[in-house]
Amino acid sequence: MLSLVDLFGTAYSSDVLATGFGLHLGLPLLRNAHRPDITVAEAKGVLENILKVLYYRDARTNDVVQLASVTAAGVEIGKMTKLKTEWGYKSFVEGARGGDESSW
Repeated sequence: MLSLVDLFGTAYSSDVLATGFGLHLGLPLLRNAHRPDITVAEAKGVLENILKVLYYRDARTNDVVQLASVTAAGVEIGKMTKLKTEWGYKSFVEGARGGDESSW
């Protein structure tokens, strides 16, 4: 169980926590993926997916991340890794309205 107290004094506990935009965009993904028997490799995959979502939200940020895991066996700090992102999607290239020239 993890616990959090924010700057306003709001305190709560949960099996999964997030802050910042991760609270709004990542926490639902984290809650869906969480299960008691999740492996470290699966958890890292979930985190990479969440970090991609956050990167797509603010593409001016850095797409290089470093993940760490803390288990009963100890702490493992991974290498700096560039997220695998895809910017060639039609709606990314053409925009959400894709060729619609109206002012709306």
